Amino acid sequence: MKTKLYLIAGFLGAGKTTLIQKLLQEAFSARQVVLLENDFGETSVDAALLKSDGIKVKELTSGCICCSLSGDFIQVLLAVLRDFQPQDILIEPSGVARLSDLIQSCQDPRIQPLAELAAAVTVVDVSRCQMYLDNFGDFYEDQIAHADAIVFSRVEAHPEKLEAAASLVRKLNPDASLWSSPWAELSAIRLLRLGESAAASLPRTAAESSAPDHEHHHEAEEEFETLTLTVSVACHPASLRRQLNLLADGCCGTVLRAKGLVPEPGGDYLLVQYVPGDARVTRSTIAGHTLTIIGRQLDRPALASLFGAV
Repeated sequence: MKTKLYLIAGFLGAGKTTLIQKLLQEAFSARQVVLLENDFGETSVDAALLKSDGIKVKELTSGCICCSLSGDFIQVLLAVLRDFQPQDILIEPSGVARLSDLIQSCQDPRIQPLAELAAAVTVVDVSRCQMYLDNFGDFYEDQIAHADAIVFSRVEAHPEKLEAAASLVRKLNPDASLWSSPWAELSAIRLLRLGESAAASLPRTAAESSAPDHEHHHEAEEEFETLTLTVSVACHPASLRRQLNLLADGCCGTVLRAKGLVPEPGGDYLLVQYVPGDARVTRSTIAGHTLTIIGRQLDRPALASLFGAV
C-alpha cells in the first residue's frame, strides 16, 4: 500500500506546527509517521519542538523546498519512503512556500509508485488574512487557492474577523472544506477526512501533476530575507517581550516572523514566537541559543544589537 502524504501549509506564524502537534497526537498516534520539516532559515525551532515529542523528523533548512531545495526535497522524500516505509508522511513547508509547487513535487513520477498525496491543508490566520493578501498576494493566494481544506487560526482571539477572512478565502478557493471552530473543538481525524474527501472529489489538473521541471513562479529567497542570530546572553522574559514589540515599529526593517530558543537567567531556556502584533515568550524544556528572523529589508546590525546577539 502506498504511503499517504499530507501537506500542512500556511504563511509565516499561522500556526502550522501547533496543528501538526494536534494531528500527531490525535490522528497518527498509532501509525508509523515521519515529518518532513522545512524552515526558511539555518535552524529549525519547530523541528526541535517536535523531536522533543519523540517524532521522527527530517529537516530541510536554509531555503524554501519549492525553490532552491526542490531537488533535495524529492531526494529526501524518496530516501524516507525507502528507508522507513512509513504509513504516513506529514510535510510542513516553510511559511513562504507556494503550495502548488509542493503539490507538483509530491506528484513527481519518481514519487508516485511509492506514495500518494492524500490532502493539502492550509492554516489561515483570521487576524492577518487581509494584510497578507494585500502585501504578499502571490505567495498567500497560492497557499489558499490550492488547499483541499482550510483551517482558520486565532478565531478565539479575533471572532469578529472570521466572516471577512472566510469571504476572502471563498473567493480564492470555493471548493475547499473550511474549519472555523475553535481549535479545542477541532477533530484531527475529521479534518483529515474532510481534506481527503475534497481532494478525491476534485482531481488535480494536468498542470499540477506534471513533471518536476515546472516553472517556478517565484523564488522566496528573492522576496524574503532570513537572519539567524546566536544569542549567548541570558534574556529576561519581560525585557525580551519589550524588544520583540519594538519590531512592529519598523526599527529594524519589516519583520514578519521571529522564533527561537534562547537562555534565561538561572540556566533555563525561553521559547520565542513573534508575528506582528503578537509577541510570546514562554519557558521551554528544550535548550537553544538561536533566534531566527524572517522579513524584508532587514537591518541586520540593528537586530543583532537589539537582541545582544552575533
